[in-house]
Amino acid sequence: GCVVGGVRGCVWVKGLGGEDVGAYAGEALQSSREARDRKHESLLLGAYGRVFAASGAADDYVGLARQGVAAAAASGAPDVFVACNAQLSQAYLLAGLLRESLDANNTAMAAIDEQSQANSGVVLGLNASQIFGFDVAQWVRCLRTRTLVLLGRFDEAEACLATALQASKSKAIPVVQYHAHLAAVEMA
Repeated sequence: GCVVGGVRGCVWVKGLGGEDVGAYAGEALQSSREARDRKHESLLLGAYGRVFAASGAADDYVGLARQGVAAAAASGAPDVFVACNAQLSQAYLLAGLLRESLDANNTAMAAIDEQSQANSGVVLGLNASQIFGFDVAQWVRCLRTRTLVLLGRFDEAEACLATALQASKSKAIPVVQYHAHLAAVEMA
């Protein structure tokens, strides 16, 4: 969890780009692959992809997120599978591939429906929401709202937005909720 957060933190806190953290991400990925730890490998791939997204390289994020989803599927951890599909949904959204974003979001939503995140996929004592530092299911809903608006599917977006905006304060943190609020602005 610390390495995953550390890779993301390099971007958000230190302002470093993909080239700056490449060696660290590569070393962490190599370690997880040598340990046959598909859970951490998938989360690391997504986190490394988000580094590129923050520096304007959404296509690189898409490629790494796709690899993350494949590793997550192999890991057998339902909450990690949800998180990686959420990352893929975000990556596609940022790359302007809206139908693909909605497909990845649908996959995440179906996985959420199948398995309660609170009781699944513990990674070193933490589930994916704890590793990310926010409720992944709420993130999926907020990403979905924005994608639906951009696709012009306003009735669906409005229903999704109502649900996203009714989240409890513990789930409605700014880094997640801004997607729903931005969707509301874009819809208006």
